[in-house]
Amino acid sequence: MKRIVRAEWAVLLRRTSTRVTLAIAVAIPVAVVMAFRVLAQDGSALQFNDQPITDLMDLSSTSASLVALSARTSLMMPLMLLVLSAQTLASEHANHVLRDHLVRPVSRSQVLWSKLVSVWAVAVLSLVIGAGVSGAMGAAWLAPGGSWWTVVIAHLAAGLSDLAILVFGFFLASHFRSSVAVIAVGVVAIGVDWLIRMGLSGLGFIGVESAQWMLKFMPGTGLNWVDVQSGSVSISAFVCMVSWTALFGGLAHLRIARMDIH
Repeated sequence: MKRIVRAEWAVLLRRTSTRVTLAIAVAIPVAVVMAFRVLAQDGSALQFNDQPITDLMDLSSTSASLVALSARTSLMMPLMLLVLSAQTLASEHANHVLRDHLVRPVSRSQVLWSKLVSVWAVAVLSLVIGAGVSGAMGAAWLAPGGSWWTVVIAHLAAGLSDLAILVFGFFLASHFRSSVAVIAVGVVAIGVDWLIRMGLSGLGFIGVESAQWMLKFMPGTGLNWVDVQSGSVSISAFVCMVSWTALFGGLAHLRIARMDIH
């Protein structure tokens, strides 16, 4: 399996989408730290409710790292993980590269999980790069903040959430030959999940008890099992994430095991 992972890793490094993913991992913390730097220098002149922005915002290095991680997790990275999943499985299925992999004298499970591990390695590398850039720039340009343990915990949690998104992406990619279809369905599913969670949160706010109960089972709730700002952990959300990941992983495995390679 190690040989397959190394081969998949070599292929991934040659793809433009991988390079874009890593470039985004650098660009987001750079932009956040630079914005924090500008606000720290000139924010006292900006007022909100007759208070300087610098009094209302935590502009420390640890805060910058957490904000950069939030931007990465909620904006660009889910899309890029879907793109990588689509190219690794769906595109290879369409151009018959996957067929060549599946006829090798290794189990289909090893092929599937080797591909997943390889793409997850890219996601983890992007986290390490983002944490390193935000930490180094923040230490040089911004005031020290709270404990870095919160930052470490948040990044570790993001790595597991990335894995959950990738498993979902591989589930879609095992059923579609078109990368565009995988990305489109994935984005729509994430958007629908977000809208439903917003609606359930609103219902819970006005006192609908069943809404709060249903919210605990939404996939997006599981992805946010750690509060980025405080580092607090929700066990129920973690169980939710693991359950959905196991479901989609099992379905992807079943699809690959039954896939016609002729």
